[in-house]
Amino acid sequence: MTSMIQIEKLSISENNVRKSNAEDSIDELAANIAANGLIQNLQVTASKKKGHYQVFAGGRRLRAITQLVKNGTLPKKYEVACDVRDIDQEAQKDLSLSENTMRIAMTAADECKAFSEMIQSGKNEEDVAARYGCDLRHVRMRLRLGNLEPTIFEALRGGYISIESAKSYGLTGDHSQQLSAWTKLSEGGYQNNTNMIRRTILDDSIPSTNAAALYVGEKAYLAAGGRIEADLFAKEDQSQWLDPHIVEKLADEKMQQDAKKFRAQNGFGWIRYGLSTYVDYNETGKFQHYSLPKIELTEEEETECEQIKEQIQALYAALEEANDDNENDISSQIDTLEKKYSAIKDRRGPIPDEDKEFIGTFVHLNQNGELTSHHCLLSNKPLKSKSRNGDNATDNENDEKPVHSRKITELMAMARRDILALHIAQDSQLALDLVIFKMILAQLSYTDGHATGLTLAFRDKNDPLSHQAAPQTDAEKQRDVILSQLNADWYSASDLTGSFDRFREADPADKAAWLAYMMSSGLTASLNSDQFSNRFMNHIGNIIGINSAHHWRPTKENYFNGLRKDSIIKIIADLGDPTLAARYASSKKSEIAEAAEKIFAGTTLVDPEIKEAALSWVPEELRFETNGAGDKESPVPEQDEIESDEIQAETETA
Repeated sequence: MTSMIQIEKLSISENNVRKSNAEDSIDELAANIAANGLIQNLQVTASKKKGHYQVFAGGRRLRAITQLVKNGTLPKKYEVACDVRDIDQEAQKDLSLSENTMRIAMTAADECKAFSEMIQSGKNEEDVAARYGCDLRHVRMRLRLGNLEPTIFEALRGGYISIESAKSYGLTGDHSQQLSAWTKLSEGGYQNNTNMIRRTILDDSIPSTNAAALYVGEKAYLAAGGRIEADLFAKEDQSQWLDPHIVEKLADEKMQQDAKKFRAQNGFGWIRYGLSTYVDYNETGKFQHYSLPKIELTEEEETECEQIKEQIQALYAALEEANDDNENDISSQIDTLEKKYSAIKDRRGPIPDEDKEFIGTFVHLNQNGELTSHHCLLSNKPLKSKSRNGDNATDNENDEKPVHSRKITELMAMARRDILALHIAQDSQLALDLVIFKMILAQLSYTDGHATGLTLAFRDKNDPLSHQAAPQTDAEKQRDVILSQLNADWYSASDLTGSFDRFREADPADKAAWLAYMMSSGLTASLNSDQFSNRFMNHIGNIIGINSAHHWRPTKENYFNGLRKDSIIKIIADLGDPTLAARYASSKKSEIAEAAEKIFAGTTLVDPEIKEAALSWVPEELRFETNGAGDKESPVPEQDEIESDEIQAETETA
């Protein structure tokens, strides 16, 4: 029996079998009921309370109607059409289960067709959204799919391609481009491969979130004749820009002007710019790092710094005796004083007039499309290093070098290999040259793998220490990140022939990235001297311009524990402050090793020039230098020299 029952007299029955996701899509269902009314009656039984009823089938509809009553769309005394049944609990559960399971949702293709037919009948997108209780974006996505090239739409309707693949074809509204991608991918059986469809469709476009696109701006891009295709299947308000050459031209012109302003504002002699979101080390490595001159302190400032140091030392002593209650407070005081000390001691002046024509830097974009600069000032004139242990240090060759234990020597050899591998993993052209060179040498029998340090046996490189005995280096961790980002969608362990066919169709950039990573996995451990010396590895490191100090810092575990106490003291003294070494002369070796780790990590409070020397120091064996290289000034290549009144324009593809 059908009855009209006021909503306030209805409640959900315990016999309603839907216990999960009952609140899902209630907003959409409410909108649909508001537009079309209740299509299917609620199933109810009489409650113990007279005049009240429990809904055992139709709970989501009841929740949607309740929402409409609360927001004022329906009146408070709204009457709901209900089928009143006099059945036991088991029968109620059976009917509830039947209603929730014996339904087949409309396919995406049918929904697309229904939406399209409504539009053709004169309705607009807002009408469709209201009628079906969905948001406007969903309607637009379905209309885009409904407008797929007929061959592709029929494949969706027939279940030959997934909804995700259909969305990938729908990234463009151009039927000819859709059909071209379909035809090309069908030849290899990849017409349902979402990633390959996206790459094919978007091959000649860039997303609106691209840094160069953000930098140029949509208004300027459209004014220059650029075309935009809304990406309805991505995040809100994201689109594809179909003319990347226009973006590149506009970005280049804008950045050239911005770079000129930046150069003038900072008094640089030159500037380089690029449209990428980073500056390649191969570019900055062609220049010398430049430090602004220190500002001489007044007597009052020197006195203040000494007082701050005494306060910090007292607080460190107190920290050793601190308990859990005041440890954080003391640490906070130390942090505040160290910042105050650095603010006074590490002040830098402007670029001297005699240096200005040689000093500059790189400007590029950040991920938000904003102009930013490289973190270092650079000089295109060879400068003699003031640091005793920097890359251009002129240490006395007769100075006694520390004696390393066998384990420390082997750890350094593997760490140096990892540093070189990290750089090769990011340089596919160099990796290709190394692979071909290695294979040719094997054919010509000119030399063997031990002479080059290269091997194509990627799983066993005859490391001197096992991976269990050697902690993972920072460079190796960064290579793991590179590996995690490589595209392996083509690979299936159970389908090698198919994997190869898919790999052949992969993006050349993905192949190049795999080549670089795999070649970087084929290096053996080497040092700049001792039994692991390898001139070929030194040469490759020199080509790249590697600074080992950027990737490896000496710690208690990886270095200092393997040295004699006097060797550690000497290394500290060589930084240029004998009093710093004297501070630890009477300490135990383990304490000196811990202190040295902090000094060379830059976390100990020392004068700025000592800190700079500590952060640039690495054992000679870890450097990538040929004999005597550290004593020579390396001229900057002629093509990279920049006159003081010019801008070197080095545009990179966005």
